Amino acid sequence: MVQRYYFGTKVRLDLAFALRLRSSLQIVAVEHEVRFSKLHAKRAEVIANLYGLLWEARSLAAQLIFQGARDVEQSDKAREKVFELYRFINLNRIYLPKSACTLLDNFESKLRKSVIFVDVYWTRIVPANPETREQANKAILDACGALESELPSLLKKLECQFRALLGGEGTLADGERSAGSRAET
Repeated sequence: MVQRYYFGTKVRLDLAFALRLRSSLQIVAVEHEVRFSKLHAKRAEVIANLYGLLWEARSLAAQLIFQGARDVEQSDKAREKVFELYRFINLNRIYLPKSACTLLDNFESKLRKSVIFVDVYWTRIVPANPETREQANKAILDACGALESELPSLLKKLECQFRALLGGEGTLADGERSAGSRAET
């Protein structure tokens, strides 16, 4: 009789413990899901804002380099947008993987150098001698080269990385297909 009572009590306690444990695990799972869904939403917001800034900065740089190299106001707008991009990247890099940050740093650096060199050699100073004229021409040619060849390919790689981060299809920066699209084929 005592053994039956003891056994019945033990079963009830084990069952109560199992129910409490399951409830605790469910609560932790929900907290985890909420935390990571908020992180994903924040990452998506950062990527959307960053992508917009990339295009705006590149567009203003292209306008400066191809149309208004002598326009101080245009140069100031392009320079400010490039520095806004620089600040945004550095403030939000925690939300992005290292590979995307490396691409972003490369993109932003090439864009910033192009805008600064055009600003210095074409907007701010008038080439007075053949040496400065040669430097000015080199600055504009390098900036054109970056805008026409290097930056578009970097932007495509970034787009693919952003799509992969957001769970969409696309190719990764190294040319491999994402795991999601491999599974679909």
